Amino acid sequence: MKKAKVELKEINKSKGNLHSAIEAARNELLDFQLAMPHIPSEQRANLQDHLKKEEVFLRQKSRGRWNTNKIIMLTDSERVTHTTHEIIFDVAVDYCQSMIGSSVSVDAFPVELAVPKILDDQRDMLEASFTKLDVFNTFKHMAKHKCPGPDGLTAEFYLATWDIIGVDVTRGILSFFSS
Repeated sequence: MKKAKVELKEINKSKGNLHSAIEAARNELLDFQLAMPHIPSEQRANLQDHLKKEEVFLRQKSRGRWNTNKIIMLTDSERVTHTTHEIIFDVAVDYCQSMIGSSVSVDAFPVELAVPKILDDQRDMLEASFTKLDVFNTFKHMAKHKCPGPDGLTAEFYLATWDIIGVDVTRGILSFFSS
């Protein structure tokens, strides 16, 4: 990781100081905003309200959870399918109430159940330690444009800089799994 830090600093210097450029752009934007005419408070509040709604909408949409956590139909105990929210609610409540306090018998686990066993070579494969190649192949097969952790770095970043950081990353991951 030390090598990566040095290399990234060099890239930052060669492309111009990124932090200075961001600060300059931020100051330029602030100067522009201060030069703008005053917006009446009612219009400003309306704009802020719409911006908050847009932010919530985009956050939900970006996480892939848009309209996915809904029960759109439910079949009751008499095998009738319901699609209205009110009836779905009633069916769910009736089901839960019928389960609370009722004694439902559970059949005993059959003793003669044949549980499959794995072969010795299968066990050895499952117990084998991860290798450097396993770590590299995992990065190659990760989803594109996604960050696997809180550092915000994508698999593409790791693969593009593998010659620089690959040894350190591999050592860290293998250390994690061996301790």
